[in-house]
Amino acid sequence: MKQNKDIVVIGCIFFVVAYGLQRIDFWTKIDMPAPHGLFIQGGLFLVLMLLFHNFVFGPFLHIAQERENQTVGKRKDALLKQEQAEKMLAQYDDAITQAKIKAVTTRQSIAMQAEEEERKTIEHARKISDERLQKELKEIAAKAEAAQKDLQKDVPEVAREIFNQVFANKEAGVS
Repeated sequence: MKQNKDIVVIGCIFFVVAYGLQRIDFWTKIDMPAPHGLFIQGGLFLVLMLLFHNFVFGPFLHIAQERENQTVGKRKDALLKQEQAEKMLAQYDDAITQAKIKAVTTRQSIAMQAEEEERKTIEHARKISDERLQKELKEIAAKAEAAQKDLQKDVPEVAREIFNQVFANKEAGVS
């Protein structure tokens, strides 16, 4: 509607200037014949301008502007969505990296705990084994000592028996 007002204002200015030029007899002063039908031509031009503007150029320009707005709007939306997708991808990559770091840290922690438990188990088994070995060695030493004491007690008696048997066999063989 604003463009229609502009066209009407331009038309009014045209008619005022044309009428003013005719009133001051401008065309004769510059040695030119006065144009015939200037007002009719101006009126027709004004009517055609209004018709073309409202029914041809206006709708075409409106459609072209709407298409441009939609295209630009869709481009902006696409760029915005692409930026959001890139941000989400960066967040996803960061989350994956953090998860990998956490997994490696957890794996190392579990491995260290397992090694520590293995070391403690081996140390405990070694301690028990050493205790049993010492106990067995003490028992063997005690048994050996007891056996030696028993042998020491019986040595004089066994020696007499052996002596008696040896001499008894000699006496029997001598006689």
